[in-house]
Amino acid sequence: MDEFELRGRWRLVDGDRKTPGVVRFSPEHGIRLDLDQPLEPALEAVKHTFGPRLAAYEVVQGESLDGNRITLFGVEGRPFGTLRSRLMVVGEALPSERALLYRDLVVEFEGLEAFVGWNPISGQGDESSETVTYRQPEPFRVELNETYSISIEHRCAWSASFGQRSLEHRACVRVHATVEIPAAEFFNGPLAAFHRLLELAVGRRVRSRRVRAESSSSNKEAVGPRGKDYSLLFFRQTVPGARGESFEPSDLLFNMNTLGDHAPAAIQHWNARYPDLWPVLAFYFMLDPQYDLDSGLELHFINALSAIEHLHRVTSGRQRGKADTLEMQLATLIDGMPQRAQNLFEPRDEFIGGVVATRSHLLHAQIAGKKTLTGKSLWKALSGLRLILQSGFLQQMELDKLQMADFLGRTREFRRLQRYRETENSNAG
Repeated sequence: MDEFELRGRWRLVDGDRKTPGVVRFSPEHGIRLDLDQPLEPALEAVKHTFGPRLAAYEVVQGESLDGNRITLFGVEGRPFGTLRSRLMVVGEALPSERALLYRDLVVEFEGLEAFVGWNPISGQGDESSETVTYRQPEPFRVELNETYSISIEHRCAWSASFGQRSLEHRACVRVHATVEIPAAEFFNGPLAAFHRLLELAVGRRVRSRRVRAESSSSNKEAVGPRGKDYSLLFFRQTVPGARGESFEPSDLLFNMNTLGDHAPAAIQHWNARYPDLWPVLAFYFMLDPQYDLDSGLELHFINALSAIEHLHRVTSGRQRGKADTLEMQLATLIDGMPQRAQNLFEPRDEFIGGVVATRSHLLHAQIAGKKTLTGKSLWKALSGLRLILQSGFLQQMELDKLQMADFLGRTREFRRLQRYRETENSNAG
């Protein structure tokens, strides 16, 4: 999603007045509508009497100078200044958000090509000529349930950079429903599940580059972008990190190649368990292992323990009881890890004791004891908690222990704990 602006005329759904103005979009700052006049004529009379006030509209419709129909949802702000919108649809004039019904949403994500796991473009040649070959990847489609299916599609296009032309491979995710579904259900259901799976593989939050909506009963007569029979959806994306960052398949926790024949089943299991996993993922993506200040580490440490509690609740299938102490939760989750990863927590009682003592110190203001973790030891413990969470996520995909051991061995948390252990053994020797 790149920055752009569209000039046109804007009106309320039940209004006759069309007001000139421009809508501006950027992924970081969202959607902004600047009008030459207010949408409601009656506001002109009170502009100077009562001064500026806030306005809120469920829907604002517009038509750009090039003929595209536009709908803005959740519009709020000052009627004589700037209005902000929660969601923009380019290609349809819709009367309400209830009319956002689709059978297909197609999304391009950052990092998706790396998640596919291989580059279909290859070249060979000499100084005088070069041959470039594009091998269309095998189709991938998974039936998630009776309503939804998900597939990964590919396209190849020329790109020009610094006067040189080259082939560019792009992948996208298509979520298909057997009936028309509200857009919110796509975003909060199977699309959100796949998005978080991709982020887990990449290791950080990722943006969507483009969201295309198809198969809507409302847009059959609409003029979409450049005359196409689809609509584009735009919304603010508060995702840290630089846009356009490149990813390599080898940098990911897992990808389609390393999942192998288990990829369809892994995506099915993940989608089925996502409703229970999303609180754990919310805490997990709040963790930043790069912090080196105790104040920042302490916050991430508490968030990690909240994620641990939620994960144990999901894996055990029961609400927390009196017997489910933090010690028991940590021990159970570590037992579910591959043996290679379990070895990094030895002596286990010392690791668990330090985590429990530190939580009591931070949450209950207990006096710090000899087991309380600070500085490097707290940083090490946070790495261990992240590794436990990563292992728990892989278990929800029903991977075998060999695959889990391979994937966890690639993480920086595993490598960091392994270096700590080697250093401790060297010092002890």
